[in-house]
Amino acid sequence: MSPYLAELLGTMLLVVLGDGVVGNVVLNKTKGNNAGWIVITAGWAFAVTIAVYATGSISGAHLNPAVTIAMASIGKFAWASVPGYIAYSVVASSTTGLRKIVMPAAACQPGGREKGTGDRGQGTGNRRQE
Repeated sequence: MSPYLAELLGTMLLVVLGDGVVGNVVLNKTKGNNAGWIVITAGWAFAVTIAVYATGSISGAHLNPAVTIAMASIGKFAWASVPGYIAYSVVASSTTGLRKIVMPAAACQPGGREKGTGDRGQGTGNRRQE
């Protein structure tokens, strides 16, 4: 795997896991609703840890353009690789963030159900008030 692809996947993993824990805490009808800031902090810490372990040996797991620029400025990373790392990090975080906009409506509802499709979201026609 190329270092650029590893940065892309690591950044995507970080954003998916981090946003997932935030969504769990702030959305109604989720198990983690109103769990508080400590759950969000711990979730982001685990997200960073998992992303670093997954991609660290391949790309150095910068996962953030600021880390890439900092490493290059102190001489521990080649400036020639900086534009590629930044581009892949921005693409990964942008596409992962856009998934919230383009997801189907059913996936955006708490519990993964579309309104009016029954308890299991299988289109049974059973209407319920929400």
